[in-house]
Amino acid sequence: MTKQIDGNAARALATMMMIGSAAVAAGACDGGQILPPPLPDTTSTTTGMDPTTSSSTAGSGGAGGSGGSTATTTSTSTSASSSGTGGAAPTCLDGAAIADVLAIKDPSLCAIARYDAAEALGFNAPSWGAHGGPLTLRAGKNGTFDLVRWTPPADTKGTLTKQEVNVDGKIPTGAFLGGQAVDVPFFGWTALSWTGAFPDTTGEVLLVKGSAVDKRYATSGAYAAAGIGAANMQGRLLLTGLSPVGDAKAGANGLYAADTCGTPAQPSLLPGMDATCKAPISVATWGDSSGPVAVDHAGNAFVIASSFDDTQEARGFDAASIARGAAPTAGTKLFTIPGFGSSVAALAPTATAPGIIAYQPSSSTTFLPEDAIEQQYTVTGGKLAAMGVPTTLFQSAVPNALLYVMIDDQDRLWVGTDQASPATGATYVVVTRKP
Repeated sequence: MTKQIDGNAARALATMMMIGSAAVAAGACDGGQILPPPLPDTTSTTTGMDPTTSSSTAGSGGAGGSGGSTATTTSTSTSASSSGTGGAAPTCLDGAAIADVLAIKDPSLCAIARYDAAEALGFNAPSWGAHGGPLTLRAGKNGTFDLVRWTPPADTKGTLTKQEVNVDGKIPTGAFLGGQAVDVPFFGWTALSWTGAFPDTTGEVLLVKGSAVDKRYATSGAYAAAGIGAANMQGRLLLTGLSPVGDAKAGANGLYAADTCGTPAQPSLLPGMDATCKAPISVATWGDSSGPVAVDHAGNAFVIASSFDDTQEARGFDAASIARGAAPTAGTKLFTIPGFGSSVAALAPTATAPGIIAYQPSSSTTFLPEDAIEQQYTVTGGKLAAMGVPTTLFQSAVPNALLYVMIDDQDRLWVGTDQASPATGATYVVVTRKP
């Protein structure tokens, strides 16, 4: 059995959902900051991806970057994978090899590798790290946290090895540490955030370099982030929440952007000594609750926000409209479905196949994850558009298991999930288009 949300947790989450809804009705806004109960094994911070409303504080699509290596692409991830599944055309695994984990319902896709990790994911979503494997975030004590980098073996199956570094984030006692960290493709930064407990949604975006916080910026309700690369190691940080980077005042829920400026020696996301620095912007606002954000390998961005009327809306932003320096834009509406969700990723379109947005919605009635879905999309003449309607992508072998999705440096979809209750480890399935 996989780790699931038990009855007590579901009741607690339902209570917090009602509190958040009441606050919005009263004129306040929490931007979806309905957070899981504090974990008993921490003394100052709480990790956890919110399974009731949205993702954590980093893009589940796995933006590329540094965090120990150098990125050089103009979109997202570039680091060389240490997995042995790259190079020649992949060999599809028999469905029985992953039947105890999930079933792939899109006939154009297949699994090519399966890996185990000796640490459960819980509500902490992995992202694709610049080292060439999953990156996870773990809360520490006294305001600290751990960045854990997992490396796959050379074979198409086996156990991931890990390296971890402890960072003193100076997270305030009682605050919530976001459930995800993401390497961004500029200045060697790994981005994550923390936020206060509702109704105090003030917090910070932390940009870590190595084992120390290099920059910290005030925010309100920061929830999910992703990075887009540009020339000369510059780029743009995308953030879902209640305010742009550098602003602690809560505003409208939506997608915000902060462009990099300065030099590697003196980087910044805010105007300052560098005359080329521009103030962060509100790209688009919609919904009541912040949701996940992902960037595909072509630089297109995808964001999902939920509302308290039991709907969630996905929007796409084509590469030109969301790139560094681009102006605010409403984006393209891709689908509207019931519920909410916590993890999104996108396979970029090819010359012969449409793009695929992978997403797992949850029910706002039961608060339990449902089958993961896919929404195909096209980009024609630089314009992004939905293709058809959402269909089932993955069915978990264990009902209501959380499935975390991310895209690796070879544009393959990784699905991470816990496979025991209580969970002592995680399983990753690597999925790609059939050769």
